[in-house]
Amino acid sequence: MRYTKISVGNLILLLLTLGCASDKEFTTNQTISFKAEDGVTVTADFYPSARKSDPTIVMFHQSASSRGEYQTIAPRLQQRGFNCLAVDLRWGKKDFWNGVENETARAYGSYEVVDNFVDTDAYQYEEVWPRIFDSYLDMTAALKWLKENDFDGDLIVWGSSFSAMLQFKLAREFPEEIEAMVSYSPGEYYEKDTVLLRSWSSEVTQPVFIAAGQDTAEYLMTRPILESLKGVQPEFFQAVKGRHGSSVLLQDEANWPPLISFLQQFKTYKKDDYLDLARQAGFWLQSKKIKKGDDLIWRDVLDDSVVSMSYSNGVSGTVLFYSDLFRNGGSQEHMQEAQSGADYLLKNLPEKSDSLNKVSWAFSPYGNVCGTGYALLEMYNLTGEEAYKTGVQHILGVLDHFSLNQNDTVSWDLGNDVLGGLSGTGLFLLAVAETFEDSLALSLARSAGRTLISRATESGNTLTWKRGQDGNFTLPNFSHGAAGIGYFLARLFERTGDPEFLEAAQKSINYLDSIAYTEDNTYLIPYGFPDPGWSRAFDIGWAHGPAGVARLFYQMYKIDEDQKWLNRMKACFNGIRLSNAMGQLNPMFGTRPFSIDQRFGLTSVASFALDLYSVTKDLEYLNYAQHTIDYIMSKASFKDGLHWPIERFGFMKNRGQVTSFTGYFYGSSGYGALLLKAYNIATNQKHFSRFVDDPFD
Repeated sequence: MRYTKISVGNLILLLLTLGCASDKEFTTNQTISFKAEDGVTVTADFYPSARKSDPTIVMFHQSASSRGEYQTIAPRLQQRGFNCLAVDLRWGKKDFWNGVENETARAYGSYEVVDNFVDTDAYQYEEVWPRIFDSYLDMTAALKWLKENDFDGDLIVWGSSFSAMLQFKLAREFPEEIEAMVSYSPGEYYEKDTVLLRSWSSEVTQPVFIAAGQDTAEYLMTRPILESLKGVQPEFFQAVKGRHGSSVLLQDEANWPPLISFLQQFKTYKKDDYLDLARQAGFWLQSKKIKKGDDLIWRDVLDDSVVSMSYSNGVSGTVLFYSDLFRNGGSQEHMQEAQSGADYLLKNLPEKSDSLNKVSWAFSPYGNVCGTGYALLEMYNLTGEEAYKTGVQHILGVLDHFSLNQNDTVSWDLGNDVLGGLSGTGLFLLAVAETFEDSLALSLARSAGRTLISRATESGNTLTWKRGQDGNFTLPNFSHGAAGIGYFLARLFERTGDPEFLEAAQKSINYLDSIAYTEDNTYLIPYGFPDPGWSRAFDIGWAHGPAGVARLFYQMYKIDEDQKWLNRMKACFNGIRLSNAMGQLNPMFGTRPFSIDQRFGLTSVASFALDLYSVTKDLEYLNYAQHTIDYIMSKASFKDGLHWPIERFGFMKNRGQVTSFTGYFYGSSGYGALLLKAYNIATNQKHFSRFVDDPFD
């Protein structure tokens, strides 16, 4: 096969024409210097993370460039917990994006060589190539500086263009020190020896990420290097847009995700990181407020012009996130955010008006009524302010007003489930009853349980429910079906001691057992019936998967302490592990990668794994949770604070559009809640809220 080569001369001419506008990111850094082996002073910009034990990326620039090439790249990686050292190599002059002078090249006398460049073999081999090869001394000096200053985390070497060639020599000669390589536009640039790079790369054993510019010539140049790697399977990416070297990251945001995915395997977040990351999520949320009357309040990005009161995607969930931030040693600013949201809820309490009558999900704890009530309940627990207690009592009065009492039962609409129906409302009522010893709340919850039993479909010793009494389908998992309804009934038994509720909960489990997939010690419930399409792939998350179903089993364990329930929880986890959710997906779980959100996706899975660890103290579950959090963090954006861009689901407006949400289910409030939970469990504290459908202590 014939490969197209790019000469050093052509590279210089190319790079002198490159340039790209890029948003400046200002992050704490310092310019340092150290000596190369031959006495040359090497200059570098250092971007420190929180710890010397964090992974360190040492970054080398393109031909005729400088450390300034990384002035907007390094801070983004620094924010993700990487130390970054951007080094001036002696072959260079000034970068073409930020205009930073190359001090090493200035000291070494390379400026004149660049300025007087002529594209002849004689000039290149007499003036240019000696400086290129001597740049290797600057590379080794950087490694020495890191070692002398006790940076003991994983070391990742990053090359760009000519330095991407030399870095393979570095990796070959320092296999114990260098953990991995990032290589942008490596090529056989030295025409006197057209296999020089491959003589080095063929002996490299470290993981390698290789990227090429968008042009075919770039692909053909890097392909031989890929094929030469014998000891490792490299990862390759061709830029969506961008011509050459690391600068492709400055030319299109779409060039970032493959790099982040590769680097994330070397960044394991530690317990102290979780709290800091949660604070960064809070910072981003502050930027997502809109003016509503006299208030500044978080907007609902499901619809940018709307402020939702709900827990799922509105103010209530964000209030709870900020209150938990404050509980975990947060600032007074976090308390002010929580209070401003709670005060907004108080000013906009639902009333006894026709606008609520028979509205689907109106009384759900994930919706506006009970979601508001629970946020105020938690704020009362945090502050003791009577206004919040009065707000909860107002919500209870609204529920009492709209309850439809018939034959000692009660309901608010035709929904049965946790997410939008009677079971969820009942769980909120139990929370009010337990906090205030409120007899009305307990009476309404008890009657809600009896209504559910009367609505059930009974077959032998099983009970199941339609999602809503006016529907014709069954979704048996936690958010919409027997698993969640059984959980509420078991909670009701725990509170009241009434055996009819425990019997009904057991019959709901009997139903789940009759439809469960249990091979290989797993426990998976089908998505739903009767639509043939719902007998498809299993889900994994809170809504339709084992992360939610396990809550029922833990509630049963709390009642009778029978080990079989813990075994069921472990089988639920085994079902999640069977999915291989963060790798090549098991076909039983479909073909589309799982989302990372709290409702359907991996955030709820990580939360379940943390809970399972808190119950069993088995490090397998903690390790899985940490690995999942690392994966979730690989999908994050740190621009203007911490947030997670995901595609809008099919039931949303503008489906498929990538959006960073604010609320609990899909946004930074929910991801932040997971980070706080991880921090609390890692530090053996209990400073975070448990929602009404959460049985774990």
